[in-house]
Amino acid sequence: MTKIKIPAEYIKQAKKESKELGILKNSFTKGAGNVVGILGEKIVKDYFNLDNEHDFDHDLTGNGKKIEVKTKKCTSKPKNHYRCSVSKWSKHQTCDYYIFVRVLEDYSKGWILGYISQKEFYKQATFYRKGEGDKTSPFGWTFKEDCYNLPISKLNL
Repeated sequence: MTKIKIPAEYIKQAKKESKELGILKNSFTKGAGNVVGILGEKIVKDYFNLDNEHDFDHDLTGNGKKIEVKTKKCTSKPKNHYRCSVSKWSKHQTCDYYIFVRVLEDYSKGWILGYISQKEFYKQATFYRKGEGDKTSPFGWTFKEDCYNLPISKLNL
């Protein structure tokens, strides 16, 4: 896991881009997560020196590989047992790799949690249905959508 301080200019750009983007189809947060998602892509792009290539199947490219960045908002440094999620709806994406990121609510810093090939992610992940409770969560988390989950500790970095 790598901690990244997010530059103020990235936050300003992400807020502007988020407004222009609007609400994406099948958005869990109805557009409220756009800023966090954009920041996740920006820090991953810089850290790994990747190219922008937005389309509906992936966010970035590098060394001929298609990469999808999955970012969540958080309130503290992530722990290795926390889960990385991909919604069932996103399973159609034809990326080669997922890179998972967490960004603090105030956007001041983020963590690149790690990466995993799409194929390996689905081999190792646990599927949860909407409304199902997460038995590993001490907070009684209930899934809002059908999704696949994998602990941060299973990622590469």
